[in-house]
Amino acid sequence: MSMVQILIGDDSIEYGRQIQRYMTDNYLPSEICPHLGTAVIEAAKRLSPKILICDEILRDMTVYDIIDAVRTDSTAKPYVIITTPCPDSNVRSKIRQLRNVSLFMKPYDLDILFDHCLKILNNNLQISPLQM
Repeated sequence: MSMVQILIGDDSIEYGRQIQRYMTDNYLPSEICPHLGTAVIEAAKRLSPKILICDEILRDMTVYDIIDAVRTDSTAKPYVIITTPCPDSNVRSKIRQLRNVSLFMKPYDLDILFDHCLKILNNNLQISPLQM
């Protein structure tokens, strides 16, 4: 089993690296994937992270497809933090139908994201579904 706690799937490699550096510097082992949903799915199956931080839309699929694949085809059932620049009500209504999912609007503060991840890890995934 991997020591990776957090898996990051972002269509901006640099933004993903910033998240990874911040988490790792604060003792939460994390790994970033290439900007493809297929790579995120493969890494989630291999690493079994506790948390997946993922853009709502990657280059080849949406986070909703990724969640379905990861939670169906593997033992990993990570908590998912969806990042999006879109405050659209369709996004909000979609995530309300999912369990163990939070929404973070871009841009967001890395301190707040880190604290949210700690709450997820420490509270056994028992937090509110929406974080704005």
